[in-house]
Amino acid sequence: MNTAPSLRVLTHRDTDLHAAYCDYVAQVFTQADFRRWCEWGQWSEDYLAFCLFHDGRVVANVSAMRMRLVIEGAQVDGWQFGAVGCLPELRGRGLARAAMQAALAHCGDAPILLFANERVLDFYPRFGFAPAPQSLFALDWLAHPGPTQAPVLDLADPSGRAAFLRAAASARPVSQRFGARDYGRIATWYAANGYASPLRRLDEDVWVFAQTEDAVLTIEDVFAAAPVDWPAAIERLIDQPIRELRFGFTPQRDWPQARVLGEEADAGLFVPIWRQSRCRADFRCWRGPESGRRAGCRGRGPGGCGRRGNRRAGRSDRGEALAGLLFVLLGALFLHGLCRFLLGFLLAVHALAHDVFLAG
Repeated sequence: MNTAPSLRVLTHRDTDLHAAYCDYVAQVFTQADFRRWCEWGQWSEDYLAFCLFHDGRVVANVSAMRMRLVIEGAQVDGWQFGAVGCLPELRGRGLARAAMQAALAHCGDAPILLFANERVLDFYPRFGFAPAPQSLFALDWLAHPGPTQAPVLDLADPSGRAAFLRAAASARPVSQRFGARDYGRIATWYAANGYASPLRRLDEDVWVFAQTEDAVLTIEDVFAAAPVDWPAAIERLIDQPIRELRFGFTPQRDWPQARVLGEEADAGLFVPIWRQSRCRADFRCWRGPESGRRAGCRGRGPGGCGRRGNRRAGRSDRGEALAGLLFVLLGALFLHGLCRFLLGFLLAVHALAHDVFLAG
């Protein structure tokens, strides 16, 4: 490489360069493909690709999808990073680092989340990111299939995809603690890559990614503008008797009695450490991710759909409590030390004044 790569931020308007971006993804991520997603017209103004180009090729990249997050009931604009990497033959030259620095500079102080595989877990801490544990939730639930099943929709169909995106745009977040709004185009990416569970439409405004296996119904994601009658809905989502529900998000809104099964071993969620401390009121949930993957779509981040969606962006109350307790203890220790220092300083000043008085 005789000349240095140049940075270019690709948007939905740069259609002439989308093919180069898709070629990069195919070389770096063998199980992902952006071509079909782009053909579906899903690259919108919310998706930015911070690409390093060299000789007409994308050689490194960090992409950022704008997320309309809901954190502790407040609506916050944030970002989810993805497609982070470098062409295999050019690794070790700092190219992915340069792309990451450009993306971070663009996002400023906005909350950021990303998901990493086990091969690059040591990369993100260099930029202030730390792993965030993800909890899995379940609920005992006995049900039998109803007389009619909700139809399965194929998002490859333009009319069905348009109807789904309309529903996603008006859907309420699954969680007010850490959720997301209007992330339908993240869901379509997983569907385009074959990672999503079957999508069923209960009615015009209720769409559910779910699948049944071994008497367990896993509800990966829900897009609904109004409360759902779940006992009736579940009968339309299953094709065999079930005894348990599992969730791809934190289900405290509709299923507050759900229990924590444990921590998801391969969640791979990372969030920036500095954002965890700078705005405690707004980002408490980022410390010990509790929100269901919903706010992180099956391994994709907030609100999500897919095999490991919301669960990934989800966090456990126990993690939050421990992180909060740690913060309080550290604060108490700091204040204790500060008080001891001030007391010693005052005593020293008093002794000095006394000696001066005696000497005078």
